[in-house]
Amino acid sequence: MRRRILIGSGLLLVVLLSFLTWLVGSESGLQWVYRQAQPQLPGTLSVDSISGRLAGVVRLDGVTYQDKDQLIKVAKVELNWDPWALIRAEIDVSSLRVETLEVALSESPGDAESDQPGATEPTIQIPVALRLRDAQFDGIVVTRGDAAYRLDQVGLSAR
Repeated sequence: MRRRILIGSGLLLVVLLSFLTWLVGSESGLQWVYRQAQPQLPGTLSVDSISGRLAGVVRLDGVTYQDKDQLIKVAKVELNWDPWALIRAEIDVSSLRVETLEVALSESPGDAESDQPGATEPTIQIPVALRLRDAQFDGIVVTRGDAAYRLDQVGLSAR
């Protein structure tokens, strides 16, 4: 009986390690994670092409996210991060490259009130620390109604 428990536990461990290796070390594992995360988002996310692997460089082409307040389009994203940092409750990004980021903010009836002095923007709190060492954004356009704001290039670097 004890031997069967040990063999069963060993087989379970092998299956679990095989699954984790596939998940973080393969492109199909990355695509599976995208398919699982997509329906959990409050808006609609679509990506034309995903390549890379979770434990390394992730490349996304043709990213579109839309919810009731905004439409975000990104031509290309390349992210190099350490997924194991999540164990320490950190998102550790060593490099981020974004090409052609377009953000269209909706104009709702409550927007006029938010432009008044003393109005506050909502805050976003994430349950993990974010470490971003190097980021490059090429071509950012933010629009709201008739107003458009454009940045040709933004770079961030921290050591």
